[in-house]
Amino acid sequence: LLQTDEELRRIILEIILPAEIKQMLDELRQFREDSNKMFEAMDKRFEALIKEMNERFQQVDKRFEALIKEMTSLRVEVSALGGRLGRGFEDVIRQTLSVVAGVEIKEVKRLIMWDDVGEVYGHPENVEFDAYASNGQKFLIEVKSFAKREDVLLFSKKATWAEKKLGQVNKILIAAYIDDDAYRICSGLGIIVVSRNIVPKEPEEILRL
Repeated sequence: LLQTDEELRRIILEIILPAEIKQMLDELRQFREDSNKMFEAMDKRFEALIKEMNERFQQVDKRFEALIKEMTSLRVEVSALGGRLGRGFEDVIRQTLSVVAGVEIKEVKRLIMWDDVGEVYGHPENVEFDAYASNGQKFLIEVKSFAKREDVLLFSKKATWAEKKLGQVNKILIAAYIDDDAYRICSGLGIIVVSRNIVPKEPEEILRL
């Protein structure tokens, strides 16, 4: 009967239990109820936080995709303009350096240097970089729609040669796509890669003689 009749059990407990123990039990019961409410509230706040973080990451992904798309599009425009940097291209480079390197750049220029000995290409030739920026630190930036091994090696060779005249530079490769082989080489050469799409290298057909 005591197990099924809550009211009867409460009355008997009031009779046989000292007031101090009853108060302790009441406080313990209240503490348990308060704790349950607190944990429920914490769970809700945690779920809301996770949802907010996921939404923010999605927004960052979308902005990054738009940035890469704009970058590659502007690079085509730059080529069509005969090497002159457009204002939009400069803005995108500044935004990229702000995010990647945490620096604020006032001026971005296309850089053309004359290699009179032919160290880079094997004969005297202009050595061109898509963008050069400096604010104490120096940055050489290469932009590719799809970066492969040969693109990385050439960029590294040009940058190493340019350092003889410019001093130490930070090398940044911005690519909409980069294959995993090129990405691995960048890591070894100290080139910072800005890309959301690292794709497997396409198999090559090799002719052995």
